[in-house]
Amino acid sequence: MADISAALRLLDARGPALLNQQCWLWGCDIKRSAGNLLLERGFGRTLPPDGEQGSRTYAWFAPKQTIVLWAFGIWYGEPGRGAVYLNRFACLPQYAAQDQPPAHVWRPDQLSMACPPADHTQRMAACTLAAALFGWIAAYERWVHTTAGAEYRAACVASWERGEYRIAADAIADEWQQLASAVAPDMNPSPATQYGGLGQE
Repeated sequence: MADISAALRLLDARGPALLNQQCWLWGCDIKRSAGNLLLERGFGRTLPPDGEQGSRTYAWFAPKQTIVLWAFGIWYGEPGRGAVYLNRFACLPQYAAQDQPPAHVWRPDQLSMACPPADHTQRMAACTLAAALFGWIAAYERWVHTTAGAEYRAACVASWERGEYRIAADAIADEWQQLASAVAPDMNPSPATQYGGLGQE
């Protein structure tokens, strides 16, 4: 296991640019003219109720993993370990003892159960979960390249408005995998990283 303090510093340094761009890319995948890639990957979609302001929710539930995406961030949980929530602009894991978020979340202020890890045990759990999440994102990006093609992902990156922070399309999966290894290099691979992501449960 990586040194926890060093791992969190690394996340603070490298994570925000990666996650902010990744959320943009998921938005591109949702709007893809050939079909919504998140739905194709197995996510379910829920829209806020009429009159409610907030982000739509894309969620995938399996016996060993929960992944929930919003425009403002991502939740990753595993039974028995809890969950981490990462805001797209910070990428510092907020820890929750429960592996699934509340049923109806449209705004980040509705995730008050996810807090900075309170002690060493929670920090270790948060880093382990974050590493599994980053491995899943790496697997997802490899799947996008296989399914939609390298040119599609390159066009998504080229359309990213924050050009000064762009990470090249062919480097995204490796960047996430390297960050996963740096955060928890000795962890056993979760189903997300071992089998390439969703659809293997």
